[in-house]
Amino acid sequence: MRANELRTLTWGLFDLHADPPTVTVRAAYSKHRRDDVLPLKRDTAQMLARWATIATATDADATRFSRR
Repeated sequence: MRANELRTLTWGLFDLHADPPTVTVRAAYSKHRRDDVLPLKRDTAQMLARWATIATATDADATRFSRR
């Protein structure tokens, strides 16, 4: 995944409970100019799920990944 693609991710683009877990990169930011659905490793998805729980519990507007 490219740096610009990472910067555009929001929690809504992740499907952490799918089999396999995935993240969608929108066409506007994808190298191929199409929506790309990328698989995630299960341990990565579990870590992201914990992070999402913490982020949304501490910041009601936590839709994007923060640099904090």
